Amino acid sequence: MDLPQVIVEGKVVEELPVFVQDAGLDSRINFEFPVTPSKVKVTKVIAGNISTDEEITFYQLGDRNTQKDGFVKPGEEVMLLLQKKPEGNYKLFLGDALGPSVYGGPRSYRCCL
Repeated sequence: MDLPQVIVEGKVVEELPVFVQDAGLDSRINFEFPVTPSKVKVTKVIAGNISTDEEITFYQLGDRNTQKDGFVKPGEEVMLLLQKKPEGNYKLFLGDALGPSVYGGPRSYRCCL
């Protein structure tokens, strides 16, 4: 069973501009989707090798400007369960054993890192 390599608590400190990501599918298929980034300041490390001095750019699928519900907002506290990717950055842990991979109060968030 895979487990998260990093578990942190943090506070959302900034909303970044929404951008459109190409899905990278076959050139005959034009598939793009909006991504909403936010900066999260790590306030507590529960597990893993990451510093409380770090900020994580947290990417959520969708556009906060047209879909109002489910996006983190500055001031909110979140918990991120992460796995390190081969490229060195982190992605959200989406394991079945632990349920939703991001917690921020009563809501769970759609997201990817």
